[in-house]
Amino acid sequence: MIRILAAASPALLLRGAALPATAAAAAAAAAAATASRRAALSSISAAAGAVRRAATVPERSALSAHARSASTTAMVRPPSEFLHASNVKPNPGSRKKAKRLGRGGKGKTAGRGRKGYKARQGKSGPVPGFAGGQTTIIKGIPKLGRQLKASRAKRGSYRPLALDTLQHWIDTKRIDPTKKITIRELLPCMGRVKDGVVLLATGAQFLKTKVDIEVTRATLGAIKAVEAAGGKVTTVYHNSEIIRATLFPEKYVEIPTIAVPNDPRNIARYTDPERRGYLAPLVKGADKSQLIQKLLDEVKTIAEKSRK
Repeated sequence: MIRILAAASPALLLRGAALPATAAAAAAAAAAATASRRAALSSISAAAGAVRRAATVPERSALSAHARSASTTAMVRPPSEFLHASNVKPNPGSRKKAKRLGRGGKGKTAGRGRKGYKARQGKSGPVPGFAGGQTTIIKGIPKLGRQLKASRAKRGSYRPLALDTLQHWIDTKRIDPTKKITIRELLPCMGRVKDGVVLLATGAQFLKTKVDIEVTRATLGAIKAVEAAGGKVTTVYHNSEIIRATLFPEKYVEIPTIAVPNDPRNIARYTDPERRGYLAPLVKGADKSQLIQKLLDEVKTIAEKSRK
């Protein structure tokens, strides 16, 4: 075919040999023109965007400021009235009156329903620790600390008497210190006494009067303070029967004056000379095995003498 073209037109052969160089130059020129057009378009669009932004920013800021002022005005309202002591009250609907049950009306059960804790008057619920009838958790926990084995009846309930209180009663003429002070003289000043009176060393620095006092129990400090002032302390066993007879002698045909302790600890206390027990002189020099029998014999003798 080339041969035919060459034979037909030698000029055409020469133009076909130069065709590749001309096409490359044209493609490069087209690419450069496209790039220049794109750069021009991008610069034009950037300038237009800057102009739009410059034109809309003040409008937006003005709109946002207006919205903020409008919302603030809607939130902050001037009060309709100022608060003072006569118009302070809770908001409407915030407080509700309690339903008063069992005050008439509301039918047969008065609004309480049928039987149960909540139908009763007073406490409307089980006691603390109640577990529905099963063994409570309190009984499953062991007791901690020192537990007093003796009951309250064995330990006794004694009314304390301080030495400064005793001195105050002497100063106010409620007690005569020239006579022996027994449980009979102390009971009108002390009020209710159950098992006796215990003398304490509280306020020992205020005791200035010489006294001869007879109490149920006395601490070693109280004994020392009374004897330092020249007085005397004797501890005598009292029970509720003797105290009752002392308070109400009109109810007894024969008033009991002395009692014998039946507890080994009380016997040891009232036969102890350091505790100034009233039985200490009776059992002085006695054998411990014969102590109880001798004690009972001596008490019986004293009781017979007091009856005469």
